[in-house]
Amino acid sequence: MTSHRTWRGGTYQITTLLAVVVLLLILFVSAAYVLFLPVPDPLAMQKQVLADLQAGRDKWDASRPRSYQYVVDRTCTCARAILEPYVASEESDYRTAAFPFPIESGTGELLTSPASPVWIDGLYTKIEESVFDGDEVVVEYDTSFGFPKRVDIKREAADTNMRYELRDFEVLEYR
Repeated sequence: MTSHRTWRGGTYQITTLLAVVVLLLILFVSAAYVLFLPVPDPLAMQKQVLADLQAGRDKWDASRPRSYQYVVDRTCTCARAILEPYVASEESDYRTAAFPFPIESGTGELLTSPASPVWIDGLYTKIEESVFDGDEVVVEYDTSFGFPKRVDIKREAADTNMRYELRDFEVLEYR
């Protein structure tokens, strides 16, 4: 004769049930949090970038030295001649841009200066145009003079990124 055992309730059934309930509660709260995250307002971000741009431009206009030079680094999916850093010098309305060492172009000729150098005033314009085009723009301004020392532009439509970095700023002559 086989004996039939009676079923006894386990001692961990209640705690297992509570653990499942707590886990489900955590999942629902997390899902609700993700679904209702505040979305950044592109118009407010655009206004902030433009306000920072104007503040930087005003500071630059007020503290701009008579003569100065800096190094420009550009990062993009471009030709080597565009990616090479160059030294830009500005004195009143006279501007020069030159590579520290001549570089070889795609056609084999030696280049001593970039074909289309970027100047500080031109960066302000690029930032403004990119903001109005709806591109994502992140700018870091120099605290002393107000010029843009790092500009990141992400173009959603073309799926391209462009970075301008101005470094080694040196005042040659104050006003």
